[in-house]
Amino acid sequence: MRTLAILDDHAVFQGLETVDDFDGAPPSNRVAVSEHCDLVPGCAQWDAKQTTFHIIKPPAVRRAVPIEEQVRLMATGLIALRDGKPLPADLLAWLSAYERLFDSIGSVDSLR
Repeated sequence: MRTLAILDDHAVFQGLETVDDFDGAPPSNRVAVSEHCDLVPGCAQWDAKQTTFHIIKPPAVRRAVPIEEQVRLMATGLIALRDGKPLPADLLAWLSAYERLFDSIGSVDSLR
């Protein structure tokens, strides 16, 4: 299995996908990344010359993900746990962003 970053038409990171191993290079709108990639969608751009991502804007601090989407993410995570499957990539990306935010402010109260 390989983890690929999904890029839009401007090489901006949009998310992750896990695919079966394959020979050759990934499609032009994909970049192979570590399975531990913690980039936030929309906040990093791929630089093919330097073969790295550059942060183009920091993640929004407050209410970056609508409540309905947060509930969906948590539900898909609980379903995956119940069914003994890996947590979905979009949930892991959201959790990573939340953890970084929580670490930087030290309190959930300041999110309100």
